Amino acid sequence: MATSAPPQRSQHQTLIAHAPALPVALAAWGGVWLGFGASYLPVVPLAVLVALAFSVRRKWGPVVAVGALGLLLVAVGEGVVKPDAVVAEGLPVTAVVRPLEPPRAGRFSWSVPVAVVSLRQGGQVMAPPWPRRVLLSLPEPEVPFPAARTLRVRGYLRPVVGFANRPRESSRGRSAWENRLTVKSRRLVAVITAPSRIERASAALRAKVLRALEAVEEVRADGRESPGLILTRALVLGERGQVPASWRRGLERQGLAHLLAVSGLHVGLMAVLAWLLGSLLTPRRWRHLRWPRLGAPMVAVASYLLLVGPRPSLLRASTMALLALLAQALRRPPSGGNALALFVLAALAGRPSLVHDLGFCLSVGATGALVWGTPRLEAAWSDAAGLPGGTGGWRGAVRRSLAATTTAQLGTLPWALPAFHLLVPTAPLSNLMALPWAVVMLAAGVSWCGVACLHPATAASLLPLLDGLAAPVPALAAWRPGGWGALPWSTTLPGVPEGVLGIALALALAAVLLRPRRGVPLLLLALTVGWCGVPEAGEGPELLLLDVGQGDAVLIKDGDRAILVDGGGDFAGRALVPALAAEGIWRLDGMVVSHPDRDHCGGLRVLADFFPVRKVYSAVFPWDEGSECGQWLTAARRRGQHRPLVPGDHLAVGRWRLEILHPPPSGGLKSRGKDPKGNDRSLVFVATAPGGRRVLLTGDIEAVAERRLLSDPEALACDVLKVAHHGSQTSSTARFLAAARPRLALLSSGRDNPYHHPSPKVVRRLERAGVHVLRTDHHGRVRLLFREDGTMVTTTIALPGKDGARVD
Repeated sequence: MATSAPPQRSQHQTLIAHAPALPVALAAWGGVWLGFGASYLPVVPLAVLVALAFSVRRKWGPVVAVGALGLLLVAVGEGVVKPDAVVAEGLPVTAVVRPLEPPRAGRFSWSVPVAVVSLRQGGQVMAPPWPRRVLLSLPEPEVPFPAARTLRVRGYLRPVVGFANRPRESSRGRSAWENRLTVKSRRLVAVITAPSRIERASAALRAKVLRALEAVEEVRADGRESPGLILTRALVLGERGQVPASWRRGLERQGLAHLLAVSGLHVGLMAVLAWLLGSLLTPRRWRHLRWPRLGAPMVAVASYLLLVGPRPSLLRASTMALLALLAQALRRPPSGGNALALFVLAALAGRPSLVHDLGFCLSVGATGALVWGTPRLEAAWSDAAGLPGGTGGWRGAVRRSLAATTTAQLGTLPWALPAFHLLVPTAPLSNLMALPWAVVMLAAGVSWCGVACLHPATAASLLPLLDGLAAPVPALAAWRPGGWGALPWSTTLPGVPEGVLGIALALALAAVLLRPRRGVPLLLLALTVGWCGVPEAGEGPELLLLDVGQGDAVLIKDGDRAILVDGGGDFAGRALVPALAAEGIWRLDGMVVSHPDRDHCGGLRVLADFFPVRKVYSAVFPWDEGSECGQWLTAARRRGQHRPLVPGDHLAVGRWRLEILHPPPSGGLKSRGKDPKGNDRSLVFVATAPGGRRVLLTGDIEAVAERRLLSDPEALACDVLKVAHHGSQTSSTARFLAAARPRLALLSSGRDNPYHHPSPKVVRRLERAGVHVLRTDHHGRVRLLFREDGTMVTTTIALPGKDGARVD
């Protein structure tokens, strides 16, 4: 009697059969994500929905129940509430907080995410709602406190204002902290609940390793920067505060920024090294047993978790590794999908807000793509090449590795694209070449840390070898952008959340790789939709006052020709990448540095690492080559990229004509010590549009430079004035405004900035002169369109959907 063959399962059905917890984890993720996006969640109906869903005896009943349970968790008390409705920002608060992660060392301070347990202000206990999770900032040079369950702190709680004068929430969702609790002194930090034995052991182990590294630095005592020591602290301990920003940007351009994150690569290496060591040390008569050989990797993974601390990515990798080792010890096949799903369920049950944590999302997205997509992509490539599945040899290894790096990049794209606004087509190949180096560097760093703990002098003598291994990272930072590197990419589309475009692009690229015939139309559709976010060329030249918070950034463009005048501070540079990409600008004809202050030059340095720049312009005066801006200008001059400007020079940007008015080439402004920052040496020029409209850009000049410019008052006549020095009371004198006679004034300043810019006196002076004032802290980005007939149309980002106001 013939027997029929069992029905073949699809790959999707096989994955669900081997990882039944995966749909449940996806449902929990979706429920929590929807809960944070909802404006109102009734608790009682949600509880009834959970009960009804669990009572359904179909296979999707538990999935629906878990999704509703995620909504219920958010409704019970995980919502993020801005404090300005309840907590007064000007008064200090006393809070009892619970640290969620180990403190992270920054350049000038320590910070740690904390959960707020209780809050007092002005002697009164504040009732909820208040922010449940905030970022605690302690400006201290050393470790602020040991591991502790709860702390009592006294400081100032205020919303974190982003680059664009609004709470930081759009580009990275809730992963960028909306609220910060700043403590001014360590005397205001007290431990309420002592740490547990495990927390004390973790703090002691970490402190011992850090003391060993400090002892190595004392032995060296040569004052030189050690790339090997910096990368070892970042790779082994997760201490990335000392990694130069240029190194990070160099890694980002190649899609390698994740190498600095402590995650699965570190845990896997620890497990492999411990397994090899355990196999060598296990007596021969016990080698047939699994527990002695697998116990060493388990201990190593747990010890490394104690050393670094419970960071989300490390917790995910450690949980999956321990579950895989446990399955091997119990002689059961390990399931990466089940392990990942169980970790997601446990993490979201403890902290639902992790669904908006960027590091957590990137780690889970990359791992999920590796588990689900790598075998499918490898099989698709094998079928396309006519090779049997599981082909060995070096070709099979390369194909398998390339499939893994490709799927990992696709898995992180929905979160990485809205966060960093960079698309790196070569990232899979870069990762394929960089992973062997990362394994060697990490192994060397772990071994070197062990030597440093035992004998710091020997570790100091071995440090040049570590520096040699770390040399590729500074070399990447020296590469200039362009070609097939990182492409600035805008995720801004009216009415569409930023993450949707990333998801659509990732799915389209995956479809192209798996089934090219069906995937190419999807990819073209995704690119077309994304391209709709790029504005069409205007009816004439445009000038944009970009909103970079406390700083200046003015974009002068005509079609695809553009020049950027100043770029705000260091952090504002990251805001300029999506801003320029949204304008359809992929390269700059020039960057103009009005003067080398950090709030003008810092963003330009960051932007130059992502955009090809033809020329860098500045005034003729000596700059401090020891400063970061001075080093960047010096490097541009050595490359032949820098051009100094003097009064009388002219530049052309499309139909724009720029004429330089100030400062003189001799730098002959003597302010007798009243201008230590060189504000009066700022570059001043007039930009003239085709219709004859004139825009006067003044940098940060003050009264001394304004008096010098009044020697030729006709040259100052303008229709639009970029107010000098962010509206400081030391600028914009009455005589200067009378000579300029502007109709419109553009003012760039940060909301609630510590310098109290702009000065109310200057604003009143402008208004009394009949000048209409537009300021970034009130109106956001300002766009001016200059038509051939001489009319000018002004629009602001605060007025969406409107045509703007016409200025005759």
